[in-house]
Amino acid sequence: MSTVVLLIALLAGSVAAPVAAQDSGAPRRLWYPERYETVTRYNLRRYEDNRYSGLSFREVRGVMRRIGSSFEYEGRYYVLEETLRDMRQAARRVNQSYSAWIDFDDPVPHESDEDSEAAAQPERSERRSSFPLYRGIPAIPQRVLSVGESWEARGEVVIDPLWQGRFTHVPVYVRYRFEGNEVYQGRDVLRISGRYAVRYSGGLDQAGDPELAAVSGSHELTILLDAASGELVLLRDMIEQQHRYHNGPAIGFRGFSLTWNSRSAPLDTQRIDAQTRRTLEQERIAVSESSAGLTLTLSDILFVADEAAMLPGQAQTLDALAYALQAVPHASLLVVGHTADIGLTENQYRLSVERAEAVIAELTARGIAAERFIYEGRGGSEPLAGNTTAAGRAQNRRVEITILE
Repeated sequence: MSTVVLLIALLAGSVAAPVAAQDSGAPRRLWYPERYETVTRYNLRRYEDNRYSGLSFREVRGVMRRIGSSFEYEGRYYVLEETLRDMRQAARRVNQSYSAWIDFDDPVPHESDEDSEAAAQPERSERRSSFPLYRGIPAIPQRVLSVGESWEARGEVVIDPLWQGRFTHVPVYVRYRFEGNEVYQGRDVLRISGRYAVRYSGGLDQAGDPELAAVSGSHELTILLDAASGELVLLRDMIEQQHRYHNGPAIGFRGFSLTWNSRSAPLDTQRIDAQTRRTLEQERIAVSESSAGLTLTLSDILFVADEAAMLPGQAQTLDALAYALQAVPHASLLVVGHTADIGLTENQYRLSVERAEAVIAELTARGIAAERFIYEGRGGSEPLAGNTTAAGRAQNRRVEITILE
């Protein structure tokens, strides 16, 4: 019977698990990538009060990076707009985006006694993060495992059935089984299966959705890890879950989600060379490094007042921007629209989305592939200056394009 040495690795559905070579008595040192990207796609049948109500397709993308030399990671997750058809050839709108944080030394908060809980809770609440949605899954013990061997471990899942930004953290216990080695798409992988049940009663997570009365369901996992590096190749979750609300119909889902990871090397900021940078600066396009990548800020693109239509005379600026983006032909591009904080919040949001769409339309007309773009509007929620002066409002009206790492 073949054996594999597996080291403890608490993933959030998004980080490599350190794995030693087969039949080796010397386990590898724990290793985590400096940066990684993750994509999860959901394919679910939806039921309301046990009646089929349609299909639900959703995609979630995340970009995470290590903080210093610790095992803490931070980043941002993007929940893309739901779609009922293949949207790979079009820009994808971001429905919501969220800051993310996790400590892989301790991805699941410890249960504590009543005396210590009061002291521990403030720190946990300060760092509470809704993404990644899987925490402590999968968990691999630090011992030699034989094919067919099983173990159990604690984890946590974060649920928001209606994707309304009302996240509830639910503890789970997962039973795993090591299934052996195989080849997947030309890679030697280790296959691990897992299953867990979700049982939740409203109020157990005091910071969760107060309208969520109960959750029940079952999950079956298939986990593929690269046999040499330990990277997560694929995590498939077969889902059957029901949600009961204090007001409203009971919502159920049946289907699956698929999660893939990829290493993310630091963005080579020199890909935009000095000459291109000078051209961008001449067009008053600011270039800066952010936690997600390299950000190009268009603060001088002029729109018709309260509209997304551009005024004449913007072609040279857009040409320079398109030329710069062609230097990074395979990177994903996040376009974010911003407005001044004037008028109704919902109108600011709508206008910021439309202006992001307008810039994407101009860039795709200049040869940038539409499927490279994801976009969102943040209205006037992230001002660079005060809104009490005309100069400040002008500075806040901007579109940012981030070349994601």
